[in-house]
Amino acid sequence: MRKVTISDVASEAGCSKAAVSYVINRTRPISAEVRKKVLDAAERLGYHPSGKRNTPRRRSIALLIRGDFRVGNEPAFTFHHEILRRGYVPQIFMCGSDAESLKPVLSAIGNDRNIAGVINTVPDIGSLNLLKYCRELPSFIYARNGCMLCSVHCNYTHRMNLALSHLHTLGHRKVVFFIDSATMDKQQMIDNLAFLQRYSRSVGMEARVVAHPERRDNPVLFPKLDREWDGGATAILAWNDFFASMVYQWAYERYIRIPDKLSVIAFCDEFSARGFAPPLTSVQIPLDLLVHHTVEALLARIEDRKTEEVLLHPFLSMGASTGPLLKKH
Repeated sequence: MRKVTISDVASEAGCSKAAVSYVINRTRPISAEVRKKVLDAAERLGYHPSGKRNTPRRRSIALLIRGDFRVGNEPAFTFHHEILRRGYVPQIFMCGSDAESLKPVLSAIGNDRNIAGVINTVPDIGSLNLLKYCRELPSFIYARNGCMLCSVHCNYTHRMNLALSHLHTLGHRKVVFFIDSATMDKQQMIDNLAFLQRYSRSVGMEARVVAHPERRDNPVLFPKLDREWDGGATAILAWNDFFASMVYQWAYERYIRIPDKLSVIAFCDEFSARGFAPPLTSVQIPLDLLVHHTVEALLARIEDRKTEEVLLHPFLSMGASTGPLLKKH
């Protein structure tokens, strides 16, 4: 029986041999329509490229994480398990925050012929980084609203409502919301500010937004916290567990007891919240659902299946970092 060639596949798909080569070898970006025609034709004819370099089936998923995979990174562990469960092999890449260290890592991922797609959990890495260095690899960003590479979204309006309602019930009337100015897009920042203003006016609460880049070595955060504390703030809403940890460190150095003098609430997952002392009150998204839908969206893109955007709803998890408003000093 005659061996099926690239010419046969090109004729069956109605395209050029170069287009077939681009699809098989992933050496050039090509439209999803042409790629699907080529792969369908190759499957119908039973075409199997020879040589390890030209295998069309990539089985690895690049998982970008910050920090150590072995120490307390519950989202990374959950992604690792879900990717294995779906029949792919996770490859862990630990990334820093500076551009010089990111470029070689992302470029290596883009040039790796075994990698089928990318999942990013690192706040410092944005859509443009992935599109620039990982070229045509399907990529998704974990839990980031307003992002072109994220189709699994959190209901952030409901999330903020849960946090502010909880603080209002405890009697707090002056709240500061610390957000990450390095990764939050402008529209999302505007939406957060508008929601805070509407809510504060409706319940008689003074709520302020303070933007700060998420860097542990930035010396500006503590003076900002000092100003808000001196201005009468009794509660802090943190954008994530990183900001919550910095608030805890600041409160410890200033001898401010949590929750007796200051209430702290954050947006983070259950595993991170349990690591604080006292345990952090948090507004959470079910991690298993978030990971499942993110992996499903990526695999649908890899396997040319249709998928729809998903909206997940948060819940309030009570810790010991919030308490009723007492006399401040």
